[in-house]
Amino acid sequence: MVWALGLLTLALRIATYLATSPICLGCEREDMSYRLATAFVLTLALAAPAMADGLFGAIAFSPSTGKVGAGWNFASKDEASADSLARCGVGDCSAVVVFPNCGAVAVGDGFGMGFSADQSVAKAEETALANCSGYTANCLIVQSFCNEGS
Repeated sequence: MVWALGLLTLALRIATYLATSPICLGCEREDMSYRLATAFVLTLALAAPAMADGLFGAIAFSPSTGKVGAGWNFASKDEASADSLARCGVGDCSAVVVFPNCGAVAVGDGFGMGFSADQSVAKAEETALANCSGYTANCLIVQSFCNEGS
């Protein structure tokens, strides 16, 4: 996360330069709002991926109760797993899916379940429902989310 802060600092310095300096040589006095808008867009473009990179989420599931627990935006898979287990709060919980982007768990009759991780929450949900339906009926999404910036 330290390198992400370094990249954010660099992006802010570039944004400050663009906001206070002419963007091109020989340009007449440019509209300040244009320079500030350019600086803002550049800052977001550089900083947003750095802030999201390397974050993990996890969803834990208890086969005896159907209870779930979720942990998101952690720097490591282990931290995300541990948080999801603590939030699940049942002795037989296990982290069934750990992911860098988006994840979903679907549960059906008899606590049969399916899970998935994908680039989008919609695709993760679709696959989790399909996986669950392969084991049981009446499957519903019980937990789905994306890590920040995904």
